[in-house]
Amino acid sequence: VGQLTSDTMYQRVVEHLSLEDKGYTARNVAGMVKAEVAKDSNIIMLKVQHTNPRLAADVTNTLGEVYLDYLSERNLNQMTKSTQFIQAQKQENDTKLDVLLNEYRQFNSDPRSVEYLQKQFTSITDDLNQYQTSMDLARMEMQQLEAGINSLRGSLANTPKMLNVANVGQGSIDVVETQEINPVYVSLTEKLNDREAALAEKTASLQAMQATSARLQGNLNIMQAELSDKQIKQQQMQNEIKRLEETQNLLAQKVTQTQMASSIDLGGTTINVASPALVPANPVKPNKQLNIAIALVLGLMVAMGLAFLLEFMDSTIKTPEDVEKHMGLPLIGSIPASEAAANKSRWSFFGQKRGS
Repeated sequence: VGQLTSDTMYQRVVEHLSLEDKGYTARNVAGMVKAEVAKDSNIIMLKVQHTNPRLAADVTNTLGEVYLDYLSERNLNQMTKSTQFIQAQKQENDTKLDVLLNEYRQFNSDPRSVEYLQKQFTSITDDLNQYQTSMDLARMEMQQLEAGINSLRGSLANTPKMLNVANVGQGSIDVVETQEINPVYVSLTEKLNDREAALAEKTASLQAMQATSARLQGNLNIMQAELSDKQIKQQQMQNEIKRLEETQNLLAQKVTQTQMASSIDLGGTTINVASPALVPANPVKPNKQLNIAIALVLGLMVAMGLAFLLEFMDSTIKTPEDVEKHMGLPLIGSIPASEAAANKSRWSFFGQKRGS
């Protein structure tokens, strides 16, 4: 109601009906109009009073029309501002998304990208596993060689290096004793030497594998730290890209919605004119019959009040009952009043005083 009866609406009515040429202003129109909300409803009733019935009807209908136009204009302005704001937000979001996508592509195209590091990490891990298996096998073979060496050393300790051999010379019966190298001892020594050589070879091989494994493990630890950092950064970039893409879609939907809302005639869709004002056949004021009836009722009430007042102010004694009531004496007789005295008493506000 406040917007409907604002000076802005009245000024629009004046301009629309060209009332300025007739000497009317927005303040004059405001004096004609009365707006009120019907009880227990959302209906606004407009009442315009003027001596010119045509002007009163025109002002009423025009006020409703300019108010509907005002609502549509305001909605269009608000939706236009909202659309511009959302489009600006969308442009800013699109710029951020483009920059981030470019950074993400550069990040993934780096020679030591996450994909490359993952492949290298897998390859080094496989190599370490193979080296670990080879070292375990080498340790087992070394244990076997050490056990064989210990056994051979025990056998050598119990085997004489030289053997005493009795020889009989030709043409003689004398026995000659000589010493010869024990072939068993020689065989055991050869086996021991082979085993010790194999053990030394295995030991050197194991040490080499251990050094290589340690180097690979160090490289793997460095690569794992680098890979972890880059995976975290990649995940952060992916999350931010996803958020910006979702925001982009949401803002695009909002732009479409506001553009659709701006094309809606808000005044015509939210407010309907239930009944346009018609030019009245008879004036609303004055109602002569009602005024006459009110005058009669008021005259009757004044007359009755005046009669009660005169009666209250009359102090004369008129009847034998008044004598007994006011004097407290029995009535013995009465003298008739003359016609002149009666007339005088009838038109006087104050009669004779009560006496004993």
